[in-house]
Amino acid sequence: MKAANIPSRSYALSQPAADPSGVDNINMDLLVRVNDEFLNSEKERGYVVKEFLGKGVFGQVFLVEEKQGGKSYAAKVIKSDPNLYEYTMQCEVKTLTVLNKFERAIKNKKTEVPLLSQGDLSESRIVRMRDFFKHKGHMVMIFEKLSMSLYDLLRVVEFHGLTLNLIRTLSRYMVEALLVMKLQRYTHCDLKPENIMLVE
Repeated sequence: MKAANIPSRSYALSQPAADPSGVDNINMDLLVRVNDEFLNSEKERGYVVKEFLGKGVFGQVFLVEEKQGGKSYAAKVIKSDPNLYEYTMQCEVKTLTVLNKFERAIKNKKTEVPLLSQGDLSESRIVRMRDFFKHKGHMVMIFEKLSMSLYDLLRVVEFHGLTLNLIRTLSRYMVEALLVMKLQRYTHCDLKPENIMLVE
């Protein structure tokens, strides 16, 4: 969905604010407009909202541009529910921090993983988290910008299947990602086409 097709008031389902401050809607989603800024004051990094990308159970995702470098990222904005904030910190942020660090060590040959050493690890198999911070009572996570999900690709081809070469490549990448997770004692509990993102 392009920014021009989104109601100008906000992205949070165009619902009225649930509190007098006008920060959240009734679903605890942050009300966000094009050119709003998510600010990590601790690291002095700002991210300008460019486009709405989607929403889910935990929150919303936006295309953002880093103010300092102009690079594009995906910003996941978690609902303002305190339980979701704690869950995100303990599960998603902690897990991605460990896995991203481990994957960098493999790539820089500081850690040997026999099954991965033969493959091309110039690209990460685990989504890279660039930043995370609290903004107006919401956890904001900044990720590398990826393309469509495997499910979106299957919809594009009208569920008629994929080529054998593509299936081999995707399977290998998924096994490599799962191996990285296994070596750090993590298990993916929601592996499905919607959660497998492709790189452009």
